[in-house]
Amino acid sequence: MSEPAPLNPFNRLTFHNSLSCGKARCEPGWSWRPAPMRDFDLWYALNGTGEIVINDTPYRVQKGACFLLRPGDRVSATQHPEDRLGVIYIHFTVTGRQEEKIDPDAACFPPRLTMMEDTYHFERDLHRLLELPDRPEPLAAEEFHHLMQLVFLQLRRAGAQPAEEAERHSFKHKQLVHQTIDRIRDRIGQPIDHEELAELAGLSPRYLSSLFKQYTGHSLKAYITRMRMERAKLLLAETSMNITQAAEAVGYGDIYFFSKLFRSLYGVPPSHFRRNEKASEPHRG
Repeated sequence: MSEPAPLNPFNRLTFHNSLSCGKARCEPGWSWRPAPMRDFDLWYALNGTGEIVINDTPYRVQKGACFLLRPGDRVSATQHPEDRLGVIYIHFTVTGRQEEKIDPDAACFPPRLTMMEDTYHFERDLHRLLELPDRPEPLAAEEFHHLMQLVFLQLRRAGAQPAEEAERHSFKHKQLVHQTIDRIRDRIGQPIDHEELAELAGLSPRYLSSLFKQYTGHSLKAYITRMRMERAKLLLAETSMNITQAAEAVGYGDIYFFSKLFRSLYGVPPSHFRRNEKASEPHRG
């Protein structure tokens, strides 16, 4: 009886940084025809359009296109003259657990082209990889290995998704919700304009709120309130802030209104979480 396939097939691999990586906006008239690849190259299009030919097979290049070039691949690429490419490239090698060589065409590897729908989180991880050459060894090597595992898992997940239009829209909507959550978190103590959030997401305020309801279970307004109350609860429980200071820190100048909202969410007043410590100075941040 055969063993079931591992949930993470990349646990058997070790990723090594070739120390050749970067981010580039391709120059006017750019074309690329390197010697056959000596190692793996993760080549990702941030923006622009063009064409890449890998071992005589042409592929369209556009935002979200991630190419896994393998040792020995013959590659050439061009860009549209009026829509120049922006790319990230990361060279690396792969060995097995016992440092044995790995077949570049092993079944566990992603295909040569994967279209990434969730570009926001994928690009964030690629940028983290670009920062590693400035980190001290051996932590940088260990972090590179784990980040590459994460990148490969994202490629595997993206390749396993059905291609129906509804599914593609679903990924884009999740991405927009995650981006909006990050913006809310960054401005938790400031006034948050729902129309501005919707404009940044390229949606109407009503539609953005409906997406929040779909993916988080709460409307946009309710989600912002919950994030603020969670932060206030943490400040009360783990710092010496008093209730007024915690309320101001998360954007509420009216302590009575703040207390009413707090009780409606948690069933107890803010004082229930208050640390029994000397009050701190008024909050200014």
